[in-house]
Amino acid sequence: MQCPKCNWKNDEQAHYCSNCATQLIKPPPFYKRHKVLTVLGSLFIVFCLLFTYEVIHIFNSAVSDIDSQTASDSVVSGSPDASDTIALINIDGEIVESDQSQGFTSLSDTTVSARHIKKVLKEVADDDSVKGIVLRINSPGGSAAASDEILTDIKKFKEDHKIPVVTYMTDLAASGGYYVSLSSDKIVANPSAITGSIGVILEYVNYGDLASKYGVKSVVIKSGAHKDIVSPFRDPTKEETDILQSVVDDAYDVFLTNVSTNRKMDKEKAKELADGRIYSAKQAKENGLIDETGGFEDAINVTKKLAKIDDAKVVEFGKEGFLSSLLGSITHKFNLVELPNLNHGSKLMYLYNPSM
Repeated sequence: MQCPKCNWKNDEQAHYCSNCATQLIKPPPFYKRHKVLTVLGSLFIVFCLLFTYEVIHIFNSAVSDIDSQTASDSVVSGSPDASDTIALINIDGEIVESDQSQGFTSLSDTTVSARHIKKVLKEVADDDSVKGIVLRINSPGGSAAASDEILTDIKKFKEDHKIPVVTYMTDLAASGGYYVSLSSDKIVANPSAITGSIGVILEYVNYGDLASKYGVKSVVIKSGAHKDIVSPFRDPTKEETDILQSVVDDAYDVFLTNVSTNRKMDKEKAKELADGRIYSAKQAKENGLIDETGGFEDAINVTKKLAKIDDAKVVEFGKEGFLSSLLGSITHKFNLVELPNLNHGSKLMYLYNPSM
């Protein structure tokens, strides 16, 4: 091997020039010389990431418990000295199954989970002074399952505690947001509110052509012909499209039945209204989808009338304490515990404007 510096001819296996000591053969990189250390290091990094995730999750749960014990519920309206209470429950943001299911698919900075609403209802049940509930909804909807769980929990609460529930729609109560409002005895909407969008959507991303362009293939070993029915690597067959449509139609019928039953409306009329379109508050009232238009205080007055009380303080339940709010903000900004999800997957969605 000839030395590039002094042109001395060395043995082919020489690592250094015997004339000028110039390095002739570079040693292999660290990961080749120390494969065991490299593997152990990679495993250590994975362990640290998993450990960090668990610590954040545990800390988040602990903070929620502390906040629920220390954050006092705030009086937002009425006389603080009133003996009767109207509980205000906010349903703000996309409706999700749990507090950890937001990911990158959320349409807004805020979400509300079915688990959170269940917890808030338990807090309300523990307060004997509560004579009515106002659901203040500002939501485009979300998970069909989560929306149905919230509706079911509120209806059961009404049956168990015999107190009225009134919905107040603010800016937006569409699709799953409207679905949840069907649990209430009366629906009041702000004159500028948007509602409706009654229907179901199942959406997923198909990036098969993009994958093929770069030589990426999906290898599937499946137990049945339709096991990969929503594979993002291929188009669905006609039979699979029919299967998916039948699932969407069944969920749509559930939505339609709830509209018909809770709004005391003929199902055929409900079906005419439920083609996915949105309605202004005025249009929704004219079509029987809501009861009244008005402001927040109007919703409070309707609740008082149904509860047969003259005076009451309005107390917000489920309000986040400082620590939970701060941690949630940090988590959202830096995505500490969320992994990107390019699909809503095969989930059925009661969701207005589902584009990501």
